[in-house]
Amino acid sequence: MEKKQKQLKCYMCKELFNKEELTIKNSKKYCSKCLIVKEEESDKYKNDWDLLFQYICKLYNIKVPTGMMFQQLKNYRNEYEYTNIGMYYTLLYYYDVLENKVIDETGLGIIPYYYDKAKNHYNKIFNLEDKVDEYTNNEQIIKIKTKIMNKQINTKKPLPLRINWEVDNENN
Repeated sequence: MEKKQKQLKCYMCKELFNKEELTIKNSKKYCSKCLIVKEEESDKYKNDWDLLFQYICKLYNIKVPTGMMFQQLKNYRNEYEYTNIGMYYTLLYYYDVLENKVIDETGLGIIPYYYDKAKNHYNKIFNLEDKVDEYTNNEQIIKIKTKIMNKQINTKKPLPLRINWEVDNENN
């Protein structure tokens, strides 16, 4: 009598699979389809994380963000559902657009206060860029030729300069 093989759930789709069909990533089990989706998401967020990480290091002139900064970023992701790219643009907005000065040994506490303002600012910019891309220039150059008239055309009869006074006196 064969033992029935234990089936496990995929972390994402919640379907049951044999143990051999699942792959473990970050202590979670994924089926092959869900693993592909998870890796694509990870790659997408990894790029955003790298951008945010590098900007924080450059901004504060440090090699690695402090433990407090990591904790703040984690809290903003969990509590407010902020994205890495959104936090990057918030910092960019606060320090580059508004030209505020960086105070050494401070955290990233400005992010919740300026996140929505930065989002509105960059949404306007991105919308304008989209409109510029959609705009097609319909201008056409049209040449108009004109005639310069040097001759004056007389269509009226000239007034008689000689007046016959005798004829006029007899009529009165």
